[in-house]
Amino acid sequence: MPVAQRTLAELESAVRDIGDMSDVENRRATVAVTPAMAAGILPAVLTSIANAYPHIEIHMKEADSSQIIALIDSGEVDLGVDAVVKSSPGITREVVGTFDMVYVCRDEFREVRFGGTAFSAEMDWADIPAAPLIGMSAGNPMQQIIDQRLMDLGRAIVQREAFSHLLTIVALVEAGHGAAILPAFVLPMCARFSVQATHLRRPSDSIDVYVARKSGRTNSEICTIFTEAVTLKLRSLVNAAAPG
Repeated sequence: MPVAQRTLAELESAVRDIGDMSDVENRRATVAVTPAMAAGILPAVLTSIANAYPHIEIHMKEADSSQIIALIDSGEVDLGVDAVVKSSPGITREVVGTFDMVYVCRDEFREVRFGGTAFSAEMDWADIPAAPLIGMSAGNPMQQIIDQRLMDLGRAIVQREAFSHLLTIVALVEAGHGAAILPAFVLPMCARFSVQATHLRRPSDSIDVYVARKSGRTNSEICTIFTEAVTLKLRSLVNAAAPG
């Protein structure tokens, strides 16, 4: 069985074992996700849940990272998925995946395939080429980690283009506008573009992905199923992207 089909089957098998969904009130949930999560992770998760439980509904609401906490707090959504979910009063966060950083570019490296993306095993942060970097917005916690690491290595943070959406950044890398340092959960998205990615090691930095919900709210079966399905999907990405 092809890898993609096997992973989907594993997701479906996992979610079937979590709950019987007998509570009518727990058959619908809305999840806020960023464009990167919507493009690279959530489609397979939603498909697996729909196949295992065709009588439940999970609706996806696309939102910027800065909006997710407010959407959860207001009750407009039940859950949020993102790597930039800050600790906030009244919000419970659960880590569902941890990812290294990758250097994404058009240059030639020793290649390992990840879907359609050329994926080099690894490189040190100190060996990042002195090429223009396309960044995330300065207020993005992931970009702040990247900038701090570059500063620790004595690399000047030069003026660069900055964008909110990771999909835009990868597209600009493919078009030759520069390189980017991004969390490895972008690899499924990168597979749609003619780019190459390399694990950044020594020193190692990682980004956590969270599922967040309102504290004190009963965690319904559907929310449990969704969280477990996301965890399994992200674990499969970590294993697929591991160098070596």
